[in-house]
Amino acid sequence: EQRLGHGYCRPNSAGGIQCYCDSGYSGANCSVPSTPAPTDVTEEFSNDPSKQLWSKIVGYTIGTGCGVVSSGKSAVFNKLGLRVAETTDINTTYTVDISFTIIVGSSATCSKSWSSGNNVLLQYSTDSGITWIILQVYDQNTYPAKRVTSPVPMAAQTAHTRFRWIQASSSGSANKQWALDGILLKKIVIFRTLVENFQSSSSYMSTFQTYTGGVVSATGYCGRGPAAYFSTGNSRTLRTAKMNLASYSGSSTAVVVQFWLNMGCGTSYGASTSYNVQLMYNAGVSDTLVKAACFLSCTTTTQFRGPASTFYWQE
Repeated sequence: EQRLGHGYCRPNSAGGIQCYCDSGYSGANCSVPSTPAPTDVTEEFSNDPSKQLWSKIVGYTIGTGCGVVSSGKSAVFNKLGLRVAETTDINTTYTVDISFTIIVGSSATCSKSWSSGNNVLLQYSTDSGITWIILQVYDQNTYPAKRVTSPVPMAAQTAHTRFRWIQASSSGSANKQWALDGILLKKIVIFRTLVENFQSSSSYMSTFQTYTGGVVSATGYCGRGPAAYFSTGNSRTLRTAKMNLASYSGSSTAVVVQFWLNMGCGTSYGASTSYNVQLMYNAGVSDTLVKAACFLSCTTTTQFRGPASTFYWQE
């Protein structure tokens, strides 16, 4: 008998193999749910982990044992034995990346003693957890505390993909600790045209993938509004959904990117507080600078021609 993620297979009287799926699942390996898997997923670990998101999460506590990782509490993996956080199946057909914040044994409250056998792996599975493929490896040297955006490869873009962070060896509850917070997966909609005037506090939700360190202000900023107003946090980012920037019907007309930006409302700033506008290819694997640093008030019109891409504004 061969056990599947949601069923099993056994030889039949005809000499072949007959598979039997658990209720609610179908497909050759019993991995296709009858109820569609979620496409948009967030987890902040403010309270106990969501039962709808996690199929298995062990070896952790909810708190600030590794300090504030992203905001407030996080999942701190500090217990003896296996430490793993495994999601349920997620529909990643239109997902290009998975974002989260991770800290790996690098603060005063997290163990600093580390070896390669204790590294944390990010993996994905498309057969309900029977087989796993490594996406990333995180160790103390390369990820002391970092916001990570990991591209979701084409092979992982299915209607039933799950992810897991796993540390197979930890050498005891007081050793090799790590923490996870701010997990985000979001279905993308590829736009040909994107217009956003921030007329309401929720209007931007469908056009932007990432919005950190700011709010939508109905009164605007520096006499111009409504506007997106950024004033909090160390990292302030506005990132569009994916856009198709290929030429229309083979024409040579370039795509126009236009926006208004004001820094400080007249306050003098130096180069250290400039902003960059960047065009991202391949879900952010590589970046191409579209607009260099701009100080104080600037209204910008920039032309660009290229494949499906994502813009982001980042200070």
